[in-house]
Amino acid sequence: MKKRISRVMFVLCTLFMCIVGFANQAAAETHSTGTPTSSGVTNENQFLNYKCVKTIPNRNPIVKKFSYYLRTSSSYYGIPGLVNTNVAGKNCDYMTPQGICHMDDYTIISAYCANEKHNHKPVLYALKNNKLIATLVLPYDRNMHAGGVTYDGTYLWIANGATNYDTNCNPDASEKRIYYLQKSVVIAAINACVERKAYSFSIPSTEARYVSLSIDPAFCSYYDGHLWCGKFNSYEPDEMGQYIVDKSVIIRPKLTLVGSMQVPRATQGVTFYKNSSGKLHFITSNSWCRTEYGVDGNRNKYFEHSLIVYAPTDYSSQMKKSTNRNFHKGSRICDITIPNMSEGISPKGFGMFIIFESAAQKYYEYVDKSIRSDKYCELSLAKVCEVK
Repeated sequence: MKKRISRVMFVLCTLFMCIVGFANQAAAETHSTGTPTSSGVTNENQFLNYKCVKTIPNRNPIVKKFSYYLRTSSSYYGIPGLVNTNVAGKNCDYMTPQGICHMDDYTIISAYCANEKHNHKPVLYALKNNKLIATLVLPYDRNMHAGGVTYDGTYLWIANGATNYDTNCNPDASEKRIYYLQKSVVIAAINACVERKAYSFSIPSTEARYVSLSIDPAFCSYYDGHLWCGKFNSYEPDEMGQYIVDKSVIIRPKLTLVGSMQVPRATQGVTFYKNSSGKLHFITSNSWCRTEYGVDGNRNKYFEHSLIVYAPTDYSSQMKKSTNRNFHKGSRICDITIPNMSEGISPKGFGMFIIFESAAQKYYEYVDKSIRSDKYCELSLAKVCEVK
């Protein structure tokens, strides 16, 4: 009986120490100096009138306003942090949004600082009901691009994106990696920020964990029990890998490459969508160059700003293999030109969220206000994929 009581006391004491330890750590990592992160509420909505051209093979082009593709007439929301982001108590006006995903009730947006003089680390914005509730400073080097983010039920994965996109030169093997945070770490950081009414929270450097890959992932997505990571290439198509996530050691997940698929040029984000009749669609967000024409008046040869929808035909048969799955993205159902500088996309039910970087300080003056978007939007997947 005494041994049992001693065991119980030991467990309770250990639990108490952990709670106290996290409370002290949370106090040390929360920041309430500087200016709060801006909410992103503005009236710049001219991009909603942008005339999108949907191109369907063997059909006449279809022209509709970008607002037509919204899930509802009001499903667009301010991107936080564009005017100011609180980075560990310091103000940053150069944060550039990149990835977007959903983690339970939270919308997560990743961003990096485009001003090298600031020496600011990348951040995550946590939103609930499309309202900013926490700014999380990531424990990575300031050069980390945070190009994409996705959630698999256990981990939040953050793509590195170390490639020089102007030259498409591959980084060193040591930089080809994808970072991850356990869900519990993210939730604890959000809660600490909210409970202490802090302007930002610095995730401890002990959480700077990653998995090395054979490619430099610029974007990532999670579908059908697998993590998908792909390369960005501004000049030609490139590859995306499909990975099994081994979660047997919770703090050290392992990724095993089991499949691959080619992605089109200038892919910024991808997602899969199966409609009500069971037809699978593969959708890519593609963007490169700020504007169609340069300051010299010449057209940018590699200018891209579109959503592309494919119809994979061999997905089921390839999934029957245990490895060496060679997926084909299938025929091109349609292309839709959209406002410039789209980034990540993320599905949620029958909607798809998309985010833009055109209103970031780095690009603001180069993009016409009729195209510039300081909003992330929820689009109707049915409207995006329809070919009638």
